[in-house]
Amino acid sequence: MHDYAIDSNERLRVALYLAIGSILLMTVVQWALNFFNLQIPWWIDGISVFGFYGLFLYLFDRHIWKWQLTKIVGLVKVPNIAGTYEGTLLTSYDNFKQPIPINVEVFQAWTKISVNWKTSTSSSRSLVASIITNAEPNILTYQYLNEPKTSAPSTMHMHRGTAITNITSGGLNGGCYSNRDRKTTGQFELNKVSSK
Repeated sequence: MHDYAIDSNERLRVALYLAIGSILLMTVVQWALNFFNLQIPWWIDGISVFGFYGLFLYLFDRHIWKWQLTKIVGLVKVPNIAGTYEGTLLTSYDNFKQPIPINVEVFQAWTKISVNWKTSTSSSRSLVASIITNAEPNILTYQYLNEPKTSAPSTMHMHRGTAITNITSGGLNGGCYSNRDRKTTGQFELNKVSSK
């Protein structure tokens, strides 16, 4: 997975809240140690706050941000789009005549994402991405690298492109275009078949 950009300041706010939580937890631990008259080496105090912060950040990044409560209280705006999608792609290569079946897997954490496409002739993976949350519907934009399979027609070759994707309750839909070498555009409709 790679990092992705967002258009909200939630990452700054959450980092502050996690830092405050780490300091508060270390204060409670210190109080408990004093209450039970236990001694720990001096250097543990210095790294404990950072250790708690690292643990909290890991848990938030991988799990907590997906909880519905974080959205209800307005802490997180980023949509959870991790899952498996199936659908079709129409391209300008054949004047949008022949639908191409596609399978897409999206892996996502709060700070990282990976969008992986597979068709019968090629596969692609995202290189950079951003999610726009201040739009309805939310929008996922990413650049990808497409690699043809060895069985693909000789006219296909590795290329880069960009996809602009609407995030809906039932799936993903949008358009894509390849670099100046291939000069093709596409339209896709994806239905979510499972969540991750």
